[in-house]
Amino acid sequence: MAKFKLEQSDEILITPTGLVTVGKLLSITSLKEKLNKVKIPDIDEPLIKNHEVLYSYAGLLAQGKVSFDNIEEFRDLDSFTTTMGINNCPASPTLRQRLKKGGLDFIKIIKEETVSLLKTVDPDFNTCYENNVPLDLDDSPFDNSDTKKEGVNRTYKGFDGYCPSFAYLGKEGYLINTKLKEGKAHSMRGAKEFLTQSIDNSKELTDKDILVRMDAGYDSKDILKICQEKKVNFIIKRNLRNNDKDKIIEKCHEKGEITVPRDGKKVYRGSYQKDIPELESPVKVVFDLKETTIDKDGQLHLVPDLELDLYWVNLNAADDEVIELYHKHGTCEQFHSEIKTDMDLERLPSGDFNLNELVLVIGMLVYNILRFMGQLSLQKPDSPLKGGVQRRRVRTVMQNLIMIASKLVSHARQLYLKFGSESPWFKTFRRVYRGCT
Repeated sequence: MAKFKLEQSDEILITPTGLVTVGKLLSITSLKEKLNKVKIPDIDEPLIKNHEVLYSYAGLLAQGKVSFDNIEEFRDLDSFTTTMGINNCPASPTLRQRLKKGGLDFIKIIKEETVSLLKTVDPDFNTCYENNVPLDLDDSPFDNSDTKKEGVNRTYKGFDGYCPSFAYLGKEGYLINTKLKEGKAHSMRGAKEFLTQSIDNSKELTDKDILVRMDAGYDSKDILKICQEKKVNFIIKRNLRNNDKDKIIEKCHEKGEITVPRDGKKVYRGSYQKDIPELESPVKVVFDLKETTIDKDGQLHLVPDLELDLYWVNLNAADDEVIELYHKHGTCEQFHSEIKTDMDLERLPSGDFNLNELVLVIGMLVYNILRFMGQLSLQKPDSPLKGGVQRRRVRTVMQNLIMIASKLVSHARQLYLKFGSESPWFKTFRRVYRGCT
């Protein structure tokens, strides 16, 4: 093993060079103008502008750094402010206090500009069935156990935390809406407004048909009514708690098409129409009944084991396709994981509920930037990774397109980023940077 001598040079080396792409995408929004118009209590003329505070924190989140104290690592680095396109970087107390005071005003602006940014860069929203782009709405508990943060209480997963709502558009999983909720909140709390805004955002971003997919926590006449009024397709799993399962099973036996995948197991699939008061038209119900009398190990059941799933549907598709399309709704668990784990946003940094919601909303903005960078990187086979994937994971983007190293050089009033001759991601990074317009 060779022995190395360690020295520090005068050269400006940047580890998270990918922040230039984050800063570039932020600069094509109206965040700067809108945020700086927000009046902060007790501050007439802030030395550090509101947009500089937001951009600085976005630069942290793009590296998976959530704590406000992480800004101390960068506040004296000219390379950080240069790559993020700002003049000043706040100290940790300023960052925390300004975001807290900006609160709901900042949240509203960032949500609007997140949709505006996606509209500007115009990413592909791939369809899942014919001309239908999936819009997946789901809640995902955030584990914040052993804390006394505002709004943290028992979630349905059995731990203390929050239970935010998410809305993902396209098979790529762009996050077009989010809402922080306390841990004990039911899925339906605020669901009507959340669904309405999510559909409106979707229609602003694509002219294709929208296919709303939701689990049984959203089984409600009000949700179906919104989908009909907004003229979107939907697949919503039914909650069987208040239904007569025996009558439904009898109907499945009567109307279902039977398949026998193996000895001791029958599957009944089919559909029927159901009238619901206050809705414009009857709603199709697709059923999937699995009846098992012999388990996969050959053990006989004295009483058949029944597994019943029902779905509200208005999509003109075969019953088997409807069931398969709903199963793909589970992909949003991967998107949740990228937000909670890759970006480290699960344990939110503040004790204040509104500030944590703002952090989550800034995370939505940064997540979409990372997602867009990842999808751009897949357009040509110039990365070191093997091809064949349809979506680049956020962690991969952070590791290879954000934390890519370069040397910052200023010459003849021009800034250059010089990459090593053995930098394997240089060609991909250059293409992604140029494509972010």
